[in-house]
Amino acid sequence: MSEEKPFRMVWKKQVLRTTREWFAAALKCESKEEAEQFQKMFIKEANVPEQAFKDTIGYMTGYCDQATLDKAIELFGAEHPVFGKTLPGPDRAFAIGVEMGLKLREGKKS
Repeated sequence: MSEEKPFRMVWKKQVLRTTREWFAAALKCESKEEAEQFQKMFIKEANVPEQAFKDTIGYMTGYCDQATLDKAIELFGAEHPVFGKTLPGPDRAFAIGVEMGLKLREGKKS
């Protein structure tokens, strides 16, 4: 059985090992060109498809504010996988989660 190699990426002399570290580094990109370089390096080092990278960036923005989501959209074209381009408030996010849970219980995906 093969063991997965732990994630490790060096970006601007900083070693990135955790999701928190690479997400923070990604959002420090100052241009689309720099973001593209980061994305290409991440995809290569993590051995993941481009869409997985974008989905993860988008997902992580759900723990942040709208400005962070806007930056992720601008730099990476990454939207939140459930909320899209606009983060709802806590009550609406909860309601969306309940709705999704009920659909899953009924055997529906969306």
